[in-house]
Amino acid sequence: MTGGLHETSQAIGRLQASVEKLEHAVARLGDRIEDLQRLRWLMVGALIVLCGLSGISGGWLNKLLDLGS
Repeated sequence: MTGGLHETSQAIGRLQASVEKLEHAVARLGDRIEDLQRLRWLMVGALIVLCGLSGISGGWLNKLLDLGS
């Protein structure tokens, strides 16, 4: 009987260790997703600034559209 309890106790310990590893992996994934979201907003901001600068420099998009006509 004690052998069965010992094996069960070991299995529970391994399961707890696996759950802790999974929790850490999920936390790291959450951090990574936050980093990617910040990067996405930085890229969107940079594109807006570039579009604004391009618009100031003479309306290149309008020129491009006029060339197609």
